[in-house]
Amino acid sequence: MTTGLHACSSGGDPGSSEQRADPGLRRGVAAAKAPAVLLAAVLCLAGALRLTGVSEVGLRYADGSWYASDARLWHRCAKVAADPLSWYAVFRQDKAFLLSRLDAHGVDRSGRYAKPCQGYTLLVAAMMTIVGDTPSAGPITNAVLSTMSVGVLFVGVRRLLGDSVAFLAALLLALSPYDLVYARADLADPAATFFVLSGVLLWANAPQDRVTPGRRLLITGVALGLAATCHYRSVLFVSILFGIDAARVIARGAGSGIVVEARRLGARWTWIGFGCVLPVAALETFFQSGALAARMSDAFFPFQSFVGAAWHWIGLHFDGDAKATPDLGAIAVYAGYLVRWQGWVFVGLTGIGVIICIRRGFALCVAGIAPVLVILSLLFQPYHVARALSVVVPMMCVCAAVGAATLARVCSGGGRMTAAGALAGALLAPLAHAGYRAAGVMKHRSGLAPLVRELASSDGAILVPNVMLYQPYAEPLGLKLVSAEEMPRVAPDEAIRWMIEHEVTRVVLDPQHWHCDPRSDEFRFWERLEAHLRAVAAPSAQFPHLSDYRWEFLAEGPGCDRLADMIASDAGPLRVYEVRGAGGGLTDRRVER
Repeated sequence: MTTGLHACSSGGDPGSSEQRADPGLRRGVAAAKAPAVLLAAVLCLAGALRLTGVSEVGLRYADGSWYASDARLWHRCAKVAADPLSWYAVFRQDKAFLLSRLDAHGVDRSGRYAKPCQGYTLLVAAMMTIVGDTPSAGPITNAVLSTMSVGVLFVGVRRLLGDSVAFLAALLLALSPYDLVYARADLADPAATFFVLSGVLLWANAPQDRVTPGRRLLITGVALGLAATCHYRSVLFVSILFGIDAARVIARGAGSGIVVEARRLGARWTWIGFGCVLPVAALETFFQSGALAARMSDAFFPFQSFVGAAWHWIGLHFDGDAKATPDLGAIAVYAGYLVRWQGWVFVGLTGIGVIICIRRGFALCVAGIAPVLVILSLLFQPYHVARALSVVVPMMCVCAAVGAATLARVCSGGGRMTAAGALAGALLAPLAHAGYRAAGVMKHRSGLAPLVRELASSDGAILVPNVMLYQPYAEPLGLKLVSAEEMPRVAPDEAIRWMIEHEVTRVVLDPQHWHCDPRSDEFRFWERLEAHLRAVAAPSAQFPHLSDYRWEFLAEGPGCDRLADMIASDAGPLRVYEVRGAGGGLTDRRVER
């Protein structure tokens, strides 16, 4: 390689047959192209798995409907701001005309979901300018960001551990069912994961034995700050990173007696802290502008500050129901999530990799320590959901890749065949399991769009459990929706009478929405109502809605026993019942699916 490059620099013709035949030069060019080829291959795989059919996914989660509502608000307010007539109304101080412009652009002034994830919803609003105001804008945004996360992981890990481990880690993430589920969903977690991963790898690649350039630390802080604005749970992860950095630097300074370490610690924290504040300050400016516009248009705005909203939602995780002592049983819950999605081999390799990463120093201890500390901190939460681990899955893939490489190196003493067999087993088992589960994720589509099309012929109002979840599909069809939250929790006969009084002609029973706790009064109310409806007549329509996706595959919720609860209660597909105007009975007409 050196000879070929030297000859080229000495005036020889780069295109001569002698240099084309130089094996050293060919190996050098091939080595230079190898990382780009590996990156392109893994990105193509990740993009295909995440983007294929993602426009058909639509909204699935209640949280996703809130994010979609917020993104539509940003998107439509941007259209109002780009409308010259809106500024004409502002300068003329013509409030009535301004309100008419808001209504013309479809701005909903009745309410606003103030969950502090505007970093994510702004990205979805930007995507809406490309794909349109559709329910699939959120899943498309997440699919793109998740694909970019695979590329970021490859580039960042390659500088730390080389091409082989970086390629394996990126391949595990590209095929990861855990990551793929949320990459095709409508939640804020993939955006937070992308920015956390970018910040962590920038931090880990920063030289630790000399003063790191301030601009790199500033970019690191901006990435971590953007993660915090995408999801408030990322604040926990960022805090853990600061703690790891402080503990490591202080320990080195105390052991070596070098006082300059404390000064470097202060410089790092200053630059990174300033970078973290910038996105939050920008979102606070947007938030204050929105609050001012809401007051001018008599709209409902529950929080007057982005920081206040973030503090409110963080407090919900550690309120009076939070545990004073850790819930050790939750470890089994999170372990069940990982084993079900990633497989035993992946979990075992991750455990080996965690130990190796911690022993290798700060550049890798972020991959080893941070996931463990995040899981331990989650034990104090009043409830446990699988998506809480999504932010650390990429670093678990790094640990699994390190564990596989370590296993192969240990087995190399037994001969090449033993090492090859160990490496093949360490690699193929988690990849085969991930590929099998990833193929299952690709099959599922949302049942809301065909259901709403079925309801298009309704001549009255439709009772739905979550108006924001159904509104993006019902609005283009001009359907009138009534929220089930407005209905009193009374006996089934009284509930049907209430529906008739409010001109409800159809009712949608969605087990995904109300099947939260089989022991709760809410669950028992809907169970009695559906039993009453089914006793009178069968559903007029029935659509699959995550019955084999969220419940059987994800089991998202307080614990893995939720799947057994779902099966016992026959909760699964969406069921539509028709309500007669006379006598509160039900029709016996059934639409077969």
